[in-house]
Amino acid sequence: MGFRVLILTDTPVFSARLETAFEDKLIELHILPITATTVDNEQTPFSAEFIEQSLEGIRFNLVIHAMLGNDNLVFAQAVTRFCQSHQLPLLHLSSFRVFGSDQGGVDESVEPRPNDALGEQLLSIEKVVLAIPHSLVLRVPTMLRGLGDAVLDHAIEALLADQPVMASEDICLTLYDWPAIANMVVAMTQQVLVGAENWGVFHCHSSDVCSEAEFIDAISRLVKSESLSVQPFVAKKGQGSIFRQSAWLQGRRCTNAFGIQLTSFRVGLKSMVHAFLQERNLKPVEPDTPPQ
Repeated sequence: MGFRVLILTDTPVFSARLETAFEDKLIELHILPITATTVDNEQTPFSAEFIEQSLEGIRFNLVIHAMLGNDNLVFAQAVTRFCQSHQLPLLHLSSFRVFGSDQGGVDESVEPRPNDALGEQLLSIEKVVLAIPHSLVLRVPTMLRGLGDAVLDHAIEALLADQPVMASEDICLTLYDWPAIANMVVAMTQQVLVGAENWGVFHCHSSDVCSEAEFIDAISRLVKSESLSVQPFVAKKGQGSIFRQSAWLQGRRCTNAFGIQLTSFRVGLKSMVHAFLQERNLKPVEPDTPPQ
């Protein structure tokens, strides 16, 4: 008999990534889409009872909490109460933004010191999640494309604009794409479902940390290889022009507890640049078959 996993998410793109990553596994997914209206509805307040009614009696083995845009403390409290009432493990996706702008190169043992409202909100949600015994918090770093920061898009746009790009040598980054995050979630889910007792905070770590200047340089070279002209970039000390703060997550708990191997943001980067240029009609779409 297979397992059932409940996914609570406000982001259809990520739920689609998860469906793809889980498609050949003996795990049945049930996705409960959540919107800002769902969370803030005064007539039908979001609660553990609301989740219960939405599921119509279906029983699950694990819950994935992946609210990437509309998360709040009330929502997290409802989810944790639901998990506690059914004794379900909870896997929660969080962010490097729980750390302050002066915290970089941090592993799971470092206490976050957020210095903005978003970081404080994310940390308060983490604390609610970690208060239940069978919970995992997966902190994700800066994202290359799609959801969240989409820093690859911003970097290319800056390089194709009308002025030089100022790039920081001091801001350090761990970079990921969403398919890789989905694969990490699958690996953690599978092992928890068969009895792994690995709880607490985990960082998406990488084999390849870079500065903003190194990242801009790599993107610039790939855009130029597509026969496009780019603005020069100037490497400098201090704050960067693309990144708000360092997003350098360290730690080996994902590898030590779940066997998840390190990845590099450079793998697949060329194809992502190529895809961006085609989406913006900056690169001719290649024909499926050569002309006769």
